[in-house]
Amino acid sequence: HQYFLGPTTASIQTPPARPTRLSSQAPRGNGILRTDDVDLDEQRITEDLFKNYDPGLRPVFKKQDNVTVTLGVSVHQIIDVDEKNQIIKTSLWIRQIWNNPFLRWNSTYYGGIKSINVSPKQVWKPDLVLYNNADPGTDGSLENFQTRIIISSDGTNMWLAPVILSSSCKIKIQYFPFDEQYCRLKFGSWTFDGFHLDIRAQAPFAATGKFVPNGEWDLVDVPAKRNEEYYDCCKAPYPDVTFRIHIKRRVLFFLFNLIIPCLVIVLLTSLSFYLPPDSGERISVVITNLLAMTVFMLIVAEILPPTSDEVSIISIFYSCSIFEVGIALLGTCVVLKYHFCSTSVHKMPPWVHFIVIQCMGKLFRKVPNDSDEGTLEKPSSKENEKPSKMENGITDSLLLQSDSCGKKNQRRDKRYIPLKPLPHATDQGSNLSMSSKTDDEMHRRGTPYSTHRFDDLLAEPSCDRSVIAHAILAKQEIMSRNLEILARAQKEENEDSKAKDEWQLAASILDNFFCWLFLLSIIVSSAVLFFRINEARTTDQTPIVIDTDEARLLEDVLGKSYDKKLRPVIDKHKNVTVVLGLTLNQIMDVIEKFQILQLSLNVRQIWANDFIQWNSSEYGGIDQINVEPSELWKPDIYLYNNADASFDGSLYGFKAKIKVESNGKNSWLAPIILTSSCKIDVRYFPFDQQNCMLKFGSWTYDAASVDIVPEAPSANLLDYQQNGEWDLIDFPCEQNKKSYVCCPNPFTDVTCTLQIRRRTKYYWINLIIPCMLITVLSLLSFMVSTESGERITLVITNLLALTVFMLIVADILPPTSEVVPLISIYITCSITEVGIALVATCVVLQCYHTNPDMNEMPFWMRYFVCQKLGKLLRIQKIKHKIAEKEAKDGVDGLLKKPKIEPRNKLFGFSSLPLPRSDSYEKLFNTSAGEASCKVCQENKEAPSRPVSQYFQEAAMYKLTDRNLQESEISLAGSLCDEPLDAAECKEDCTCASLRPVLPLLGAIIHRQDHIVEGIKKLTDNLQEEDIMGGDRDEWIFAAHVLDRLLLYCFIIVLFSSTLFTFVMIPSYD
Repeated sequence: HQYFLGPTTASIQTPPARPTRLSSQAPRGNGILRTDDVDLDEQRITEDLFKNYDPGLRPVFKKQDNVTVTLGVSVHQIIDVDEKNQIIKTSLWIRQIWNNPFLRWNSTYYGGIKSINVSPKQVWKPDLVLYNNADPGTDGSLENFQTRIIISSDGTNMWLAPVILSSSCKIKIQYFPFDEQYCRLKFGSWTFDGFHLDIRAQAPFAATGKFVPNGEWDLVDVPAKRNEEYYDCCKAPYPDVTFRIHIKRRVLFFLFNLIIPCLVIVLLTSLSFYLPPDSGERISVVITNLLAMTVFMLIVAEILPPTSDEVSIISIFYSCSIFEVGIALLGTCVVLKYHFCSTSVHKMPPWVHFIVIQCMGKLFRKVPNDSDEGTLEKPSSKENEKPSKMENGITDSLLLQSDSCGKKNQRRDKRYIPLKPLPHATDQGSNLSMSSKTDDEMHRRGTPYSTHRFDDLLAEPSCDRSVIAHAILAKQEIMSRNLEILARAQKEENEDSKAKDEWQLAASILDNFFCWLFLLSIIVSSAVLFFRINEARTTDQTPIVIDTDEARLLEDVLGKSYDKKLRPVIDKHKNVTVVLGLTLNQIMDVIEKFQILQLSLNVRQIWANDFIQWNSSEYGGIDQINVEPSELWKPDIYLYNNADASFDGSLYGFKAKIKVESNGKNSWLAPIILTSSCKIDVRYFPFDQQNCMLKFGSWTYDAASVDIVPEAPSANLLDYQQNGEWDLIDFPCEQNKKSYVCCPNPFTDVTCTLQIRRRTKYYWINLIIPCMLITVLSLLSFMVSTESGERITLVITNLLALTVFMLIVADILPPTSEVVPLISIYITCSITEVGIALVATCVVLQCYHTNPDMNEMPFWMRYFVCQKLGKLLRIQKIKHKIAEKEAKDGVDGLLKKPKIEPRNKLFGFSSLPLPRSDSYEKLFNTSAGEASCKVCQENKEAPSRPVSQYFQEAAMYKLTDRNLQESEISLAGSLCDEPLDAAECKEDCTCASLRPVLPLLGAIIHRQDHIVEGIKKLTDNLQEEDIMGGDRDEWIFAAHVLDRLLLYCFIIVLFSSTLFTFVMIPSYD
C-alpha cells in the first residue's frame, strides 16, 4: 500500500493476512490509516516561520533599507485589441520575486526542505499595480492573486500567477491596416516610494516562448525598461517597470475583405466607360459602385477610433476611391449630356468645338472625316452657290436648248429659245411669296403648288402658241416647288444630324478623356498609398541586525486601544476635513447615446486622524507607514452621479494602502475608472463642447461631521493621455453646500467639471464631406440628358445614401427632443435638396415625354414657361436664333414657299367648263397615254381622270374637227419663236412630225400627274410631321426651361442651407 503525505511518499509493504481470528477483527481507533513514520518537517517549518510573524511589516531588518521586487512577465496570448476604445487585452504569466529575511531557515534542520508553498494571505506582498489599467471591474492590483507563494530557505519569495489584463493603449491608426502598435504595461508600487520598495525587471525582454499565435496580430517583441518618476504628491521617486508590447497587424484578412473588394469595385467602375451611352445603364453602374464604396467606408469608420489626430491610410484609400468613382460619375454625366444634347435647344459653343473637337480630338485621334469636317466647320461651296435662274424663274435644265451653229439648223435653233418671262416672275408682290398666310393655309389643306394663273396667260401675247409648253412647265413648276420643300426638309434633317453627330463626337472624346483621367487617378493614388505603406514598415547581503521599530509602531498605534469605527476627532463638535484631489489619466469614452462619461482617475483623499500620531524620534525616525485600509477609519465619499450598475460609486473600497504620517495625516491614493452620467448637449454636434460634472460627497456625514474641500482649483492634468476624439479644455473643481429634505444640516460636496471639446476631423472625413459630395453629385442629375433614362437612378441612389448617413447619426446621438443637432439639420437639408432634384427630374421627364396628341400645352404654360421664363433664363430655340440672326443680317430666311392653288384652278378655272372633244382626243391621243401608264393599270381603285382634261384646262378655246389643222399648226407654233403658216409647217420637218409626237406628250403629261400626286403626298406628310414636331418641340423646350429653373433653385437652396449650417457653428475662444 502507498500513503501520500505532503510532498513525500511512504511505501509500506505488509505481508498477506492470515486467516486467523485477529485478522478478522476491526482495526482499533477512528478508522483513519496512519503510519508511525510520518515526516512532519514541513509542518514544523510552517509553525516555526509564521510564529509571531506580522504580514503587514515590510520585510527589511532596517527601516532605511528598501525591498527589491523583481518582476517578470511571460506573454501567453493577445486576446483582443479594441481599436475603437483603444484597449488591449492580454493573457500574462506574472512572476514577482522578492526577499523576505523574516522567512528563512536552515534546511538541514528540517529534513532538507528548501522550499514551501504558502497562502498569499500569510506573507507580506508588494502592492504592485498596473498603472494604465482599463478594466472597470478591477483596480489593476497584482496583490490579489489566489495562487500560493513559493518561499525558499534563503528567504526568496516567488509568486507566480496567471492574469488577464486590460490596459489602455494609444492606437496609431495612420497606417491601418498595415500598422504596428506599441502598447505599454506599466507596473509599479502604488504607496511605496523608491526608498521603501524598488522594482526591477527580471530580464530585458518578456518571455514569449509559450505565446499562442494570434490570428490578427504578430508579436514582435516585449522589451522591458525601468523608470523613475516624480509625482506631485510626494518628493521621493517612484520606480516602475514598463513592458512595451510590440505587435504588427496581419493584413491578410483586411486585404481580402476590405481592400481587394474595394479595388475590384473601383476597377469595375471603369467598365462604365466601355458601355455605350445609349445603353441606359452607365449611371446605374457608377452610382451603385459609389454606394458600395460608401458602405465600406462606414464599416472602416466603425472599426477605427473616432480620433482626429491622424487619418488612417485605409480611410485615405477609400476617400481616393470615392473620388475616383466620382470622376467616373462626373464623366458619365457630362458624356450623357453631350451625347443626348438637343440640337433644337443647344448649339455647340465655339470654345467647346475648339477645345474638345479640334484640340482633344487630335490628342485622342478622333478627328472627323474630311467631308464631315468640312461640313461641320463651314458650308460647302456648292451650298453657297445659288442656282442660275432664267428670267421666268425656271432653271436652265428644265428647257432644251441646242448649241448647233450650222446655217441649216439656225431656224430650228431659234424655235428652242427660252419662253418669255411671265409677269409674276419678277414681281416681288407675286404669288411666289412664301410670306403669304393664304398660301400657307392652302398648302396645309393639301393643295398642290402652282405658279401660273389664267390672267397671267391672257396677258401673255403669245399665249395661243405656248399653251402646251406652259402646261408642261406648270406641272414641272409644281414638282420643283414640292421638291424644294422636300429638299429643304432633308437639308434641315441633315443639318440636325450633323449637329447631333458633332455633339456625339464631342461626347466620345470627353468619354476617352475622363477614362484616362480615371485610370491616371487610380495609378497616382495607388502609388502614393504604396509609398505610404512602405513608410509604415521602415530595443545580496543579508542584514544581521533586525530593526523592530516599525513593528513596535504598528503595535502601539493600531493596538487594541484604537477603534477604526470612530470619527478621528478628539472633540466631537469638530468635523473631519477631507481634502479631495483628482488626477486625470485618460478619457476612456463618452457615450452620447446613453449620456455616459467614463474616466480613468487617480483619487487622492487626505484627512487628519487625531488618534494616530507618534513621535518619530521614539521609533527610529519613522515618520510614515503604510497601513491596510481595513485597519483605519475612512470617509464614506461617493460619486453622486455614478452610472455604473456594477459599482456603487464609493471611494472607500480601494485596496491600495493608506499612507499614515507621524502628525496624523492620512493620505489615500488609489486608481479608479469612474462611469458617471453626463448631460450631453447635442445642439452643435459634431462641433460641440461638453461640460460633464463629477459630484463627490459624503453619503451619511453632513457638513458638521465631515467637510469636503478640493485639493486645488482644478484637477491635476500633467499625466493626462491625449484622447483622439476630445480636446481637454479644463477640469475645475469647487466646493458646494446643499441642503436636502431628509436632513436639517447641509451637506458639502466637491464638484469637478470636465470641459471637453470634440475634435471634428473624424466627422469631417467620414460624415460631413461624404454627405456634401453626395449632395453635390445630385447636381449632376441636371447635366444628364432626359433621353438617357438614368436621371431617376442617380438621384434616388443619392437619396438612399443620405438616408443611411442620417440613420448613422441617429444611432450615435441620444434620442432627445429638446434640441435638434446641427448635423441632423444639415443632413435633413441635404435630403431636401436631393428631394428637389428628384422633383425636378420627375417634372422634366413628364414634360419631355408628354404626347402632344393626348395633351395639348396649356396657354398659361406656353406664355409663362416658354416665353417669359425662357426669355428670363436666356433659353431660346436654335431655329429662332438662326431666324433672328438672318433677319439681322438682311436675309429673308428660309426659301420662299410657292403659291398654292387647287388643281382645278391650275389656269384660273373654278370648274371644268370645256367638255371632252373627240377631235381633241384624236389630236393628243390621250387614251394611248392612259393605256401605257402602269400606275393606272395597277391602281384601279383610285379614280382615274381623263388625260384630255389636263389639255382642256390648258387650251384657250375648244377644238373642233374643222379647225384641227389650224390647231395643229398653232400647236406647232407654240414651239417656235414666231407664228408659221400651213405651207411652212408642211415643209419644216419639225412641224411635219408634230402629229406623231402629240400622243407622247399626252403620256408625259399623264405621268407627270402621278409624279405630282406622289410628291404631294410626301409633302403633306412632311407638313404634318412638322406640325406634330413643332408641338413636341414645345414640350421639350418647356422641359429644358423647367430643368434650368429647378437647377437654379437647387443651387440656391444648396448654398443657402450650407451657408446657414456653417454660420451656426459656434466659435469657441
